[in-house]
Amino acid sequence: MWLEEVRGRERGERRARRFEASARARRAASLALSNRKEFATPHHGAVNSLQVYCAQIRDREWQVDLTEGRYLLSGASDGSAAVFDAWNATEYEAGFIAKHRNILLVDKQHQNGHKFAVSAAVWYPVDTGLFVTASFDQYVKVWDTNSTQVVMEFKMPGKVYTAAMSPIATTHMLIATGSADVQVRLCDIASGAFTHTLSGHRGSHRFLRTFTFHKKLSSEKDRHIEEEITSFAENSKPDTWTDAAETGKPLQLAVTKDPSLVFIPCMASIKAYNLWSGTAFRTFRGHYELVNCCYYSEHDQELYTGSNDRQILVWSPSTPAFTEMEDDDKQHGLSAADEDNWSD
Repeated sequence: MWLEEVRGRERGERRARRFEASARARRAASLALSNRKEFATPHHGAVNSLQVYCAQIRDREWQVDLTEGRYLLSGASDGSAAVFDAWNATEYEAGFIAKHRNILLVDKQHQNGHKFAVSAAVWYPVDTGLFVTASFDQYVKVWDTNSTQVVMEFKMPGKVYTAAMSPIATTHMLIATGSADVQVRLCDIASGAFTHTLSGHRGSHRFLRTFTFHKKLSSEKDRHIEEEITSFAENSKPDTWTDAAETGKPLQLAVTKDPSLVFIPCMASIKAYNLWSGTAFRTFRGHYELVNCCYYSEHDQELYTGSNDRQILVWSPSTPAFTEMEDDDKQHGLSAADEDNWSD
């Protein structure tokens, strides 16, 4: 099957982006618990947040390409945040299992560390020189990655449940935060002040579950990009999230690039839903306790999940792409090394 698609692309029968989307969708559908890659976490509490740094570059056709995808940032309930190199293993166990240990750690022992649980940890979208953490200690802190020092902090009126930065912004450096007072506040790194307070949710017991910046083309003519913030309060969750949200904790979901699949933590498992039909696609089981967060890396086409069991699990495509090519070649009696369609 894979070989037929490649041959079709070589003959010009399949457009490049459709071919890419088909390959990504097939590999996302084959995700399984990796037996080749592990993260050794330094956290002594539940893993609440995961994000891989990916810079987004727009071309002339406003198509987005993801670059790097190397460093994984995690935040945990013991007040710590850690960075892992997802490409280069620290050591190999049994000769072939790549173990990745943290290359950076800030915790309660740090002079500027959070006193309570870290609810969100996000990369500054321009480069890996900065990252942001939000905590139940009512602070949002901006960290210098190289010096592991706090360069700026914002005091919130209550527990901070989530934070996000726009991956497409070019004119501002805003952090959107959701806290216990049900308002979304925009913090400006450039000025060190709050720029906007957004109200909409009502009720004293609501809090923001999650939100994200996303782009919208207002017209095909001018290709103008607007930024929107999507937020959910405690009793305004999406239908497919109902079961997952019963734990009462902020949950972090993930979507594929298409986006065709959405991964949602649900108790001790992760459910994959078809985003267009809303039907359950698969259930991933591997954690021993409640799952709090997941992140899908487009670069490596891997799913990372964090749980109350303090583990970060890696879900990889069951078969590497080059192995799929080799298997199809054998079935057709071909040698990929000796045969092509570009020469006589």
